[in-house]
Amino acid sequence: MCYGGIFDQIGGGFHRYTVDRQWWIPHFEKLTIDNAEIIMDLTNLYSFYNDLEILDCLEMTVNYLIRDMKVGDLFASSEDADSEGVEGKYYTWTEKELNEALGKGRQTH
Repeated sequence: MCYGGIFDQIGGGFHRYTVDRQWWIPHFEKLTIDNAEIIMDLTNLYSFYNDLEILDCLEMTVNYLIRDMKVGDLFASSEDADSEGVEGKYYTWTEKELNEALGKGRQTH
């Protein structure tokens, strides 16, 4: 799941589902409950396998919830797929924007 389209490899967190059979193209909605349950699963997986890639996915998901879903002392229930009337607008990147977000030395090609 951490390598497919359901996971946001840049901002962290899991999208609700994908819109293709291969699970590469996400429906851009994210739910707090889904991510909270996945955090529990990733925690169990990491404690069993001690795999740093699982830990990375876990940390990115926790960071996403705290950074983007926390509202005061509470959490929002979901993040809508539509951004300014366009599905996934906040999740689409130009190559330049992606390179800037990833930082120097991590160019995409």
